[in-house]
Amino acid sequence: MPRHLLLIISIVLAISCASRSEKGAVDTGKPYIKIDLTFNPETYPWLMGKKYPTFAVWIEEKKSGYIRTIFVTGKAGKNKWMMADERPSSAPVWLGIKKKAALTTEIDSVTGATPGGEGFTIYWQVPENLANRSVDIFLEGNVSFDYNDHYRKDAGKNDTGYSDVNGQPSLVWKGTINTGGGNSETVPVIIGHGSVLGTDSVIDSDLSRITSAKNIFSYIKYSYFTGTGGNR
Repeated sequence: MPRHLLLIISIVLAISCASRSEKGAVDTGKPYIKIDLTFNPETYPWLMGKKYPTFAVWIEEKKSGYIRTIFVTGKAGKNKWMMADERPSSAPVWLGIKKKAALTTEIDSVTGATPGGEGFTIYWQVPENLANRSVDIFLEGNVSFDYNDHYRKDAGKNDTGYSDVNGQPSLVWKGTINTGGGNSETVPVIIGHGSVLGTDSVIDSDLSRITSAKNIFSYIKYSYFTGTGGNR
């Protein structure tokens, strides 16, 4: 292959790997939330290519009972998987939220292809009914085949570390935004993990057997903007 063609291919690959993608259109003249994720591909298993995380992001406001999914990756959102009819272990906590809130008609509009590259940014317009509220933002993320010493690849079905193809279970990050003040930002923290086999939607706070899964995102930040005018 000519050297100049190899150089062009290398440049294209470098650009694609370093890119950030986005989801959501907002009027920046009104309050909105921005969620920034930076991926950590070095921790992702290799199976015919890097396996980027399956993840879902949703909003909860306790006083009103408001729950809204604002983004979910395609396979989880559409429940379409390779070599499987379903994968309840992919995002079990979010699946429970989806059923609880009867979220059916809105899912297509917030479902997107699994992002790759360097990172991903989600924009979400804050509705008027969430003005002057304390809003919890949850992110559940999971990478298949990320086995460790407890969740072993060779574990039998009767072993406590059996996970099928899941490896370590999904993790849940949580951060809180106050929409009653000025611009603000917060870095969410891991509050627990989902069921490794997807048998329930409970968040388990015991992280003692979680290792590399804590690093599937290099960085997560939630930002709130009161609105400055114009469109994005």
